[in-house]
Amino acid sequence: MIPYHKPPSLDDSTLHAFLSMVEDAVDSGRYTKGNLSTTLAERIAQYHGYEHAIPFGQATHAIAVLVRWYRKQRFRKMIVPAFTWPSTYVPFLWSGFEVRFCDINRQTWLAEYPGGSRALDIDEMFCPVDTFGSIYDEMPTRGWRDTWIDSAQSFGSPWKNVDMNRVVSLSSTKVLTSAEGGVLLTQDRELAEFAKGIGRWYSRMSEFHAALGLAHWEGFKDNLEKKRLIAEEYRKRFPQLQWQEIPVGTNHYAVAALVDSPTDVRKNNPEWEFRDYYQSIVNEHDEFVGFGNGNGSHTRNLPNTNYVARHILAFPSWPDLEIERIAELKI
Repeated sequence: MIPYHKPPSLDDSTLHAFLSMVEDAVDSGRYTKGNLSTTLAERIAQYHGYEHAIPFGQATHAIAVLVRWYRKQRFRKMIVPAFTWPSTYVPFLWSGFEVRFCDINRQTWLAEYPGGSRALDIDEMFCPVDTFGSIYDEMPTRGWRDTWIDSAQSFGSPWKNVDMNRVVSLSSTKVLTSAEGGVLLTQDRELAEFAKGIGRWYSRMSEFHAALGLAHWEGFKDNLEKKRLIAEEYRKRFPQLQWQEIPVGTNHYAVAALVDSPTDVRKNNPEWEFRDYYQSIVNEHDEFVGFGNGNGSHTRNLPNTNYVARHILAFPSWPDLEIERIAELKI
């Protein structure tokens, strides 16, 4: 079986360093609020040139903190692409925001800027998404104050705009992983202090997760290169597929294409595991509800979103995947 994802392997010396950090955390009794989570967050901030990085137990928790912050700034509405994880917008819904969904570009799968026939309201904000690691780099008309980027998937991509607030995920499938966790990145000292204050009781990254993130940091850049080569091989082997277009840059977090029939590809490759995005959105009763916060009816006027969702297939692309195995796929 070729799994969709496997975390990058750790060599013996890195594994020993990880176990040593865990042992030190256990001995000290500082399971949270220790130096490891601070060190990991600082490295992440320095990598992309951010002044402040606040670690959380999950990226969704960091988004929830942003919700509180933007309410404090008197925002009450948000526009977001329907083609994204619910965690991008559900915390805003829970806090009473009015959420409006915009369509995506059929080739890049990035958000179509929703200004269109009207400007954003004074209390309205925009949240594009760095889809599958491909970065959204268009500056909204009112600047960065009313825009934040869901960069959960794109750490390591060549960000050019580092003015906007961003949230990064470190979950197990990400290019840099701590198994679970997230980081809020900002240049705004006031927001950073606000997030740290809430973080004292809201959601802290454990030292054990931070230790794993620091261990994976050692091979992070090598893994980016491995994923680039894997993505190139897929595109070279199967040029007939509609691969995601990358307008600016990516970390190749997910290597995905549009195919005529995802069902047929699965049927012809029973030993391969694939993902289709974003098909598995459910309510609290585990019932499929389509995109967004309803029964999917609000996406009727989002033709690109619906088309991509029907045809998309993401392929295994973890760093240690043997490239020669890609030739075995039957497409």
